Amino acid sequence: VVQIGTPDDASAALRLGADVLVLQGTEAGGHLLGELPVAELLYAVRTRHPDAVIAVAGGVATGTDLARARSAGADGAMAGTVFVPTAESMAHPLFKRRIVEARADDTVVTGRYDIGWPARPHRVLRNALTEESRRLPATFIATTRVGAARIPVPRYSATVPGVRTEGRIDEMAMYCGTSCDRVTAQDTAAAVVGKLRHEYEHELSYEREGGTWTAPSNR
Repeated sequence: VVQIGTPDDASAALRLGADVLVLQGTEAGGHLLGELPVAELLYAVRTRHPDAVIAVAGGVATGTDLARARSAGADGAMAGTVFVPTAESMAHPLFKRRIVEARADDTVVTGRYDIGWPARPHRVLRNALTEESRRLPATFIATTRVGAARIPVPRYSATVPGVRTEGRIDEMAMYCGTSCDRVTAQDTAAAVVGKLRHEYEHELSYEREGGTWTAPSNR
């Protein structure tokens, strides 16, 4: 299973023996592999490789999103943002709350969080650092625990805030996709999967009955 961000990388991955391609669009949270929205990337790769097994990543938080991706030619999807606020997630409580409260416009693609992961743009929730035109000193702003060790975290680190992180959490990298529009509550992972399944089956039933697709509600 290989995640890619361009049609050429998809072709290369298949040549090297990939069984499944995960097409990451620019809607995805985290570090980005390309510059195309997921729908454009899916169309390009599916046209070039009609028999490939393809999942999409970016913009999937509901069963409606999944059904629309399947309708557009994907075999499945990977989702990240919708699972960050779940009870099982080790994300910091502020990180979870900000995703639930966020809209798509509250995310931004930036290169600010490059310490530990240089030269890769990433989509994060906006904060004081992403909106500041100047680059501030990379002094330590937090600590996080790894095993028994307490590790310092510099400003602009690629490290995400977890439950064991202390300090200026609001300045850290909170990776978040544009699908946060449709993440509206903190729940268990099982509840999220159940809701996705229910919504997906509802959309399939609607399609079989001759309904037409409409844009999913943001809330």
